[in-house]
Amino acid sequence: MAGRSTGDGAASWRQFEALLTKAELSPFYVLFGKERYFIREAVARLKERVVPSPDLRELLLHSVVASEVSGAELADLGRSEPFFSGTQLILVRDADKLRERDQKELQTYAEDPAPFTHMVFLTGEEFPKGALFTFLKKRYPGACQGFQSLKHGACVEWVRKMAKEKGLERHLTPEILEGLVETGQASLGSLERQLATLALYVQDLEQDKIEDSLPFAMPEIALQQSYRFTDPLLKADLADALQVLDRLVGQGIAPLALLSRIAWEIRKIWQFKDEMERGQVSDSFLRSVRIQPFKKAMYASAARQLSWNALGKVFFSLGETDRLLKSSRLAPQIHLEELCERIARLVAAGGRFKR
Repeated sequence: MAGRSTGDGAASWRQFEALLTKAELSPFYVLFGKERYFIREAVARLKERVVPSPDLRELLLHSVVASEVSGAELADLGRSEPFFSGTQLILVRDADKLRERDQKELQTYAEDPAPFTHMVFLTGEEFPKGALFTFLKKRYPGACQGFQSLKHGACVEWVRKMAKEKGLERHLTPEILEGLVETGQASLGSLERQLATLALYVQDLEQDKIEDSLPFAMPEIALQQSYRFTDPLLKADLADALQVLDRLVGQGIAPLALLSRIAWEIRKIWQFKDEMERGQVSDSFLRSVRIQPFKKAMYASAARQLSWNALGKVFFSLGETDRLLKSSRLAPQIHLEELCERIARLVAAGGRFKR
């Protein structure tokens, strides 16, 4: 494979981490490979290094899609001095779709890049083709990094490391670790999401002072997929929510159990909105209602979008759906889909949708 890739995602990550410890960062990075988890981590680390202040990221962090911008525009952006002193970061997504003309314009810029700009090209599974990337690989070989899927043993060790970071080390037995990665095909990103779900479950165990380890078969259907269902719903991504709903119903998940999951999320939004208006959304509150810190922004957005009146309508719809699931002759999925549509449209419309 072209570019710099050992075929071992963990080794590639260690190489990249070493690059980030250097005093001077490269003006360019090309990130590719199957294991998207490492690419997301790499971008997060670059954000922290190049634009350490979250307050300035709106001004100093630029994210563009290659098909929507020309090479000349990217080069001009690279040469434009930041509004504040320091450095700026430009993320070019789907960079393998840059046209030949755009690559040539960017290559001219790459031969003499601005000292205050770092440009990151995010591509697919393979090192991208074209004159620009051939030039970058020759000029900045260490910054062209591929992250491949981990082999089974390395994947188990990496999951063990992530579990420790999430406070799950005591609960995850060797059997559960093996079960999580038994297919050898799971991505680290999906495994991390499962661990995040398990962390919520552990909160229940610890609050109830239960010493048992996690049940082996618990992660996939019981909680993890239900979050895949409710998360897009709270973001008003109806298509994604309905797709997951269809899959869960097909797997035999009880319709009332899915309704209960939706109701639980709506109650959390109600609590979040109440705390937000009091200015008291603390870490202790998040733990008390079992909201993971990285999901705080999602709940805050939903709480802002849904007025108290809209939340009241949602609770009424929950009650109606419960009644219909127990009495209607129509397929239960139809009523759940109608409920999802109401919630998604209310969130999307900022609570103004009437039904």
